[in-house]
Amino acid sequence: MKLCKLSLMLVVSFPPLATAHEADPQIRLKSEHLAPAEYYAKSYGVSLSEADRRLLIMEEARRVQDAARARHPDTFGGLYVEHSPSFRVNVLFTNEPRGRLAALTTDADFVARKTDRSLSELKATQSIIGEDLNAAGLQFMSRVDLTDSSVHVYIKKVPEGARVMNTFASAASFVRVHETTGFIDTTALRPTDVHGSLKATNPDGGYCTSGFGVKHGERWGFSTAGHCHNSLTLRTSPDYALTFEAEMMKGSVDLQWHSIPDDSKRTYRSTPQLKTGTRNLIIRAVRPIANNLVGDVVCKYGYTTYETCGTIQDLEFENNFGGVVGKFVRVRRDNGRTMTDFGDSGGPVYANTPLAGSRYNTAVGLVHGRGAAGTAYVDDMFFMPTDHFSALGLRILTAADVQ
Repeated sequence: MKLCKLSLMLVVSFPPLATAHEADPQIRLKSEHLAPAEYYAKSYGVSLSEADRRLLIMEEARRVQDAARARHPDTFGGLYVEHSPSFRVNVLFTNEPRGRLAALTTDADFVARKTDRSLSELKATQSIIGEDLNAAGLQFMSRVDLTDSSVHVYIKKVPEGARVMNTFASAASFVRVHETTGFIDTTALRPTDVHGSLKATNPDGGYCTSGFGVKHGERWGFSTAGHCHNSLTLRTSPDYALTFEAEMMKGSVDLQWHSIPDDSKRTYRSTPQLKTGTRNLIIRAVRPIANNLVGDVVCKYGYTTYETCGTIQDLEFENNFGGVVGKFVRVRRDNGRTMTDFGDSGGPVYANTPLAGSRYNTAVGLVHGRGAAGTAYVDDMFFMPTDHFSALGLRILTAADVQ
């Protein structure tokens, strides 16, 4: 049974609005959000202006990463941002690292490093191992570590997993196998944890968090995690049973969407707005997985743990979901605290992009889950990137949709 709780009072990607003719898009779009810069300044003990400067450097890093992938697919070893003890962007190549980086940027914050293996080799190794383990019916997790050019695999039964991987892994000295007590827990809240302030409930009393407003053709609605319950009731005046439209739960996709029924009394519609506590966030852009960086600062809002921010640790963390090998993004809070918990599933993951003196609140993905108890990732968040909204024919709403 899938369980979900959707909060429309605190987490809203589609706040109930007045009728369409009463809405003023310009008024709704005035509020901006500074959480990533504020989080960064506090976490690393720097000024807000220095946090902004570093975030701007990370925007340049996206361009460098794209160019390195395109120009040097066989020698590019990846890129990651190092925040402490000093800030720098590490750019890896298997040969001629300084010369290759110099052709891409001369910024002093970028450091060329030689690595043993290309990113394409690491990813191919990870994929082959994952498919073999999944075909053998073994649950697993895996990640690529750019810092030492290695692949880490986590399984419960190391001897059994080792036999499956034996032929391949014996020739791959950079594959490291670890025993784990669990994997990734999706974070819909169980009915036993329910409390009395729900604004949208399912029959079992569990809950998730609403994600971004979405559009399917000419129809508008909202998104949440696919593993959440399909039956949701909007607690307002009057109450509305929301309309489930479609879902997908396998591999890298954990997504569903609902439309909002209307009657003659009020008009409800989705918007690109999120409410994160006392602040509003207007989504102005959508970032695909290819434009994320290891070390990027992202935030999420969930009904249970509210707004939390952290840095991306892995862009392609593999595990099997729904019987299919999938990839999710792993995020860790730099203060060691919990990034997400049960009830946060489906919540929006977002970034704040500084560009040309302005800030662009950017959709990055939806909360999928956290590491299982006993694993090294229990306090980390795993999210589904925005690329997979297309699996259901969805487009995330942005400010341009209401102008």
